[in-house]
Amino acid sequence: WFFGTFDQNKFTNQMFDVRDNAVLGLMKSLLDQKEYFAGAMLFERRKEQLHRPSSVVRARFLAGQVYFGLMNYRRSASLLSATEDRYLSPEDRRRTRLLLALESYFEGSKEKAVSALKKLAVGKMDDITFTAQCRLIDILLRDNELTEALQRYQKLPPKYSDMRFALCLDFRAGLVLLSLKQFAKAQEAFDRYLQFNVHNRKLLRAALGETGESPPGEPSKEIKPLDCASYLATAAYLQKARCSASLGQKDEAITLLKQVVDGCQKSMLVYQACCLLSDLEAQQGKRDEAVKTLKKCEQFKAKGDVFKESQSLLLSEMEMKKRLEDISSWWVDEK
Repeated sequence: WFFGTFDQNKFTNQMFDVRDNAVLGLMKSLLDQKEYFAGAMLFERRKEQLHRPSSVVRARFLAGQVYFGLMNYRRSASLLSATEDRYLSPEDRRRTRLLLALESYFEGSKEKAVSALKKLAVGKMDDITFTAQCRLIDILLRDNELTEALQRYQKLPPKYSDMRFALCLDFRAGLVLLSLKQFAKAQEAFDRYLQFNVHNRKLLRAALGETGESPPGEPSKEIKPLDCASYLATAAYLQKARCSASLGQKDEAITLLKQVVDGCQKSMLVYQACCLLSDLEAQQGKRDEAVKTLKKCEQFKAKGDVFKESQSLLLSEMEMKKRLEDISSWWVDEK
């Protein structure tokens, strides 16, 4: 500058680059932290100040993901559709196509979404392929395309993801496998869902700042599966017990059922667990325990019409009544 070599245009462009990079970096940080509203506000305020075309495209790409997180799918689709592939990396292009496919599905264009997801669900199993595969399995299960859904499910690597757990893919696949009497595979699916349930609880506690460490002199607070059991998690315990019983693993089935009976407050699930537990105890010759468990069945039945809580994933009313009558008549004959 002192010797007359200062280039005003170059300096201005460098300052524009610094500002563009700062905006893009902050947007990426807000997206990673799931601060979607703040990311959307930043984009709307700074989009006109971006200098380079590549920065504009990159900002639209990030803003499309932000609006997708806000479930504003039309705005997200308009931004992602306006991105130019030449300014995006191959991975970002695939992520753009994935988000557009999901937006098509949410807007009602199921065939278009399925076609796009099938193209993305091939190749190396990276995060994008994994996400596309999970979403595709979810759609196929909803449409009762069970054969293809199971084929794709069995190709999934056994790793945890928030979306996989939220979609309950392992639980739903376990129900399908159980209905097909593939008990070993169904048991594995339910077991994986229960493991993910505990892992999800640990992540939640960590996010809330709860370490789970106990004060000195007190026993450690280990997370037990039924401590964080939702209705589906408890139902998974029940269905896993049915698989174990069908595979001849009666001791394991009895242990699982007792955990449901002792740790669950859902009357329908406890009622079914008691019925199956009394049946298994009777088969093992534990008559007194079976009678005691059978009385629990009547106790929960007396609380009201527990069958109103039943869903298609649980035993039907007629099946449960028949099982209860069979056990009762068997004990009358024996006595």
